[in-house]
Amino acid sequence: MAHKLNPIHLYKGGFDWSGRTSRLQLLVVTLVFCLPVVALSFATLAGGWRGTVEVVSWLLLAGLVMPMFGHVIRRLNEINWPAGLAILLALPWIGAAFFVVLLIKSRGFRRLPDFTPLRAIGYAAVVLLAILSASRVFWTPHFVASGSMKPTLLIGDVVATGRLGFRADRGDVIAFWLDGQVHLSRVVALGGDSIRIVDGLPVLNGQAAVQTEDGQFSEIMGPQGPGRTMPRCANGAVGQGASCEKPRLIETLPGDGPGYGVLNIIDGGPLDQTQDFVVPEGHYFVLGDNRDNARDSRVAIAAGGVGFVPQSAVIGRAVAVLYSTKGSEPLFFWDWRLSRLLKAVK
Repeated sequence: MAHKLNPIHLYKGGFDWSGRTSRLQLLVVTLVFCLPVVALSFATLAGGWRGTVEVVSWLLLAGLVMPMFGHVIRRLNEINWPAGLAILLALPWIGAAFFVVLLIKSRGFRRLPDFTPLRAIGYAAVVLLAILSASRVFWTPHFVASGSMKPTLLIGDVVATGRLGFRADRGDVIAFWLDGQVHLSRVVALGGDSIRIVDGLPVLNGQAAVQTEDGQFSEIMGPQGPGRTMPRCANGAVGQGASCEKPRLIETLPGDGPGYGVLNIIDGGPLDQTQDFVVPEGHYFVLGDNRDNARDSRVAIAAGGVGFVPQSAVIGRAVAVLYSTKGSEPLFFWDWRLSRLLKAVK
């Protein structure tokens, strides 16, 4: 329970825009942000550090935008109203900002504040923080903790997922909820489609996907991500620090669908042959791009897979890699993979 109410954890996680932010969680974060604002506001009435206090207060208020949006969206979801109506949240937020202005400006609005360099930098930071927080209604970040989507997504990627007005199409990489966790995988079949896997190839509505060779995918054999998992290699049991390789293929779905990279670790793997599946309406059939290292729609939920993914569980489509880290802690910027900054997800 303490972990769920940790304000740093709640804010770092960005809250859950699909509607699981509780009243108690919102209250905790609001108090953490508002109490310093009120204390600083009253402190500045006694004089001194007025500019610093003002900037800090605005920053804290701007930071409240995101958790407040998260809670409003939960309530809108509960009554089956469009999440876009969360824009109504602007009214109480403006009221809170106005209240702080009254506290800080002990002499009212008769005199504009001196536009010092500190205020200029502070106001710019406030605007950026408020825009970023409000924009989280339309996108949300997700940390990639498994290697099931290599080579498209690597362990340590932080992926931006678009949200509102989304309907998945074949070839899209989607984020979805399962058992309280976010998973990322690629849609290969929609409701009403029939699909099976034959010799590792998806056969969609009787037509096989096409795979063409695209060189080798190489990575260093060693622990990856916070879970310190080890990669699987097609070139045998290699030692720590050696090159772990596997063939990379470009797969294209029938009907001139989009091409995307997939990996093949072993031929004739346990999931390279499946039964026929008919995808229920309102559901998706998803596959991991790292085909021999993914438990996806080929495996039932009861057996540790994801089964058919209902539209109601989908958060949105993965759009871009915001940043990526090869270390165990996402905030250690010296471990970031600079080549993956803002890389589009295809």
